[in-house]
Amino acid sequence: MLRDKAYARFKQRLFDGDLKPGQFVSQREICAVVDMKLGPVRDALKRLQAAALVKVIPQRGIQIADVNVKLLRDAFELRATLELHAVRRYAETGDVTALDAVEERMGAIAARARRRFTAELGRDFIRADLAMHQALIANLGNALIAETYRVNADRILLMQLTNRLDSGRLLSAIGEHMEVIAALRRRDGDAAAAALAAHLKAAQRKMMGVA
Repeated sequence: MLRDKAYARFKQRLFDGDLKPGQFVSQREICAVVDMKLGPVRDALKRLQAAALVKVIPQRGIQIADVNVKLLRDAFELRATLELHAVRRYAETGDVTALDAVEERMGAIAARARRRFTAELGRDFIRADLAMHQALIANLGNALIAETYRVNADRILLMQLTNRLDSGRLLSAIGEHMEVIAALRRRDGDAAAAALAAHLKAAQRKMMGVA
């Protein structure tokens, strides 16, 4: 449907950096950014507002959601609740051979980061990071959890845009992912959950600007 297309295009422009957190835009400006007509854009804005990615403010326009400490804490609390359940289940029933591709992708990104860190490399890591975490959720086979996670993941992606990734944090995060993967290969749910909890805590602290 056109509204789904408009929604997807808006999110892509947001995560590409064409739209900035806290920025005010008009409906016409959004139409221009996503290259679609007003009708589908208006429908998409309803979903975007429900997902807390935008705010419609009378007399001022549409504000791209800004990041605040409460939103960050709430989003990470929900994320941890879902992912820690999911990683334990993956240790029991997940396809560990599928982790080979994840490990290879992360390793390639780490090698590139050691040579030269770029903003595009940071975006590549964010996409790889999201894919790994989504795989944990997908293994649950629960559509309601998957949809809740997807909406929350969009909020966290928005937060990542305001918090510059550097090579040090990227390499640390990849190391944390490797620990989770190693525990999953051993089918050790407790170790996988502990490694994932440490990874999520480190990511949250980085976003909150805590050294």
